[in-house]
Amino acid sequence: MAIEQLQDILMSCGNKARWPELENRAKAIAEEMDIEHFQGGPSWCFCFMRRRNLSIRARTTVVQRLPADYQERVAIFRTYCRDKITAPSHITNRDETPLSFDIPLTHKVEKKGPARW
Repeated sequence: MAIEQLQDILMSCGNKARWPELENRAKAIAEEMDIEHFQGGPSWCFCFMRRRNLSIRARTTVVQRLPADYQERVAIFRTYCRDKITAPSHITNRDETPLSFDIPLTHKVEKKGPARW
């Protein structure tokens, strides 16, 4: 009944599901059902999610597409390296250099288990 309704609402929120959304929806349903003294705070939300075997997941990877002219850019880079590297002392190891990308985080309510993004 109301619990299933709340779960369905959360699952349909898609990428915009967050804790405050759950709290607000739960309080609205409690008002509709004339439930007095319902707090619907973070601890209630956590327990609800645990009881219903739900979790809010954040996307952690985004597939990045190669630019249309990437082959040309690679060729230019290789030519540049060939011209600049004239001695073995000019070679350095950069295979673990961190790169920063603007990855948008989105959140979604899903059943617990392996990630399906």
